[in-house]
Amino acid sequence: MDAQPNPGRPAITVVIATHDHRTQLIEAIEGLTRQTGLDFGEFDVIVVADGCSDGTAAVLRACRTPFSLTVIEQVRSGLAAARNRGLGVARGEIVLFLDDDVIPQERLVAEHRRLHPPSSNTVVLGEISASNRTRSSWDAYDDAMRDKRQTALRTSEQPSGIHSARNVSVRRDVVQTLGGFRGHLPGNQEVELGYRLRQAGTRFVFSHEALAEDGGNSDYRTWKERQSTRGKLDVATYEQNPDDQGLERLVACFNERRLLGRVVVAAMLRHRRLALHMIRWAEGTATLTYALGLAGVSRAAYSVIANTLYWSGVRDCVRGNRRFFSLLKAARHTPALARHLTPGQDV
Repeated sequence: MDAQPNPGRPAITVVIATHDHRTQLIEAIEGLTRQTGLDFGEFDVIVVADGCSDGTAAVLRACRTPFSLTVIEQVRSGLAAARNRGLGVARGEIVLFLDDDVIPQERLVAEHRRLHPPSSNTVVLGEISASNRTRSSWDAYDDAMRDKRQTALRTSEQPSGIHSARNVSVRRDVVQTLGGFRGHLPGNQEVELGYRLRQAGTRFVFSHEALAEDGGNSDYRTWKERQSTRGKLDVATYEQNPDDQGLERLVACFNERRLLGRVVVAAMLRHRRLALHMIRWAEGTATLTYALGLAGVSRAAYSVIANTLYWSGVRDCVRGNRRFFSLLKAARHTPALARHLTPGQDV
């Protein structure tokens, strides 16, 4: 039995936080106008314009949509604050958080609603599919790694947390009771929220049917920065983890790499000059082989780059090689994280 709305209230509220992504956001809103499987009165949409300077709010207010659309403007406060602002005014019993660069497919909202029975304590993680548009070689690598993780979640793994909040729903009262998203870190807020939800006895479900298309893209410099930043953020997040998935289990993920990958990345962590030369070589190889249609070779080259930068971020955040390799040695027999966020294992 599906969650039922109170009279005059939507069953589900979609919250989208955005910052200067007007073009992508309009595509996301258009995707919501094509929803099937429920009436448009059964959901509403809240967009929080977080310090936007591209006219996002004015354009949205001029839009005519078949559902209720609320636009909130605020000074630049960050993603966690923007999501919490939307959460605070949401009316639906279920809150569906979407990123501003994902395009909802036709049954996305209905499927999220269906998977929240009354009085349940469930988080629904919706699938993100690769865009059919032309992609950069590094975005294609991310697509492949995401598809690999999602295939595992569809077939063999039970999710134990929130690995991404780009397409995720939760009961409003549950997340409000826990205080919503915490903004003390510049990223990983959804991972940290997932820890608290897991402690509260939440059940996590992955849904292929609650599908959205990835409409985003990144420039290469931003992509590289994101890899090392993720490593640093994961250390900060897992050090503060209140349950049994702490720093040692994060470091233990290194041992899940293939043997050749571990040897290559470990050598580059120990020798920074070697790492610079290897990354330059891998960049050229990845770009050339992608252009030649050798997608597998391109992915392997990007995996070298991503893993080197990610584990460099981890190494730097634990204060250098000596402590990192000491932690690595101590974690030889430690089980890795149940649902970690480290880069793919092509190498």
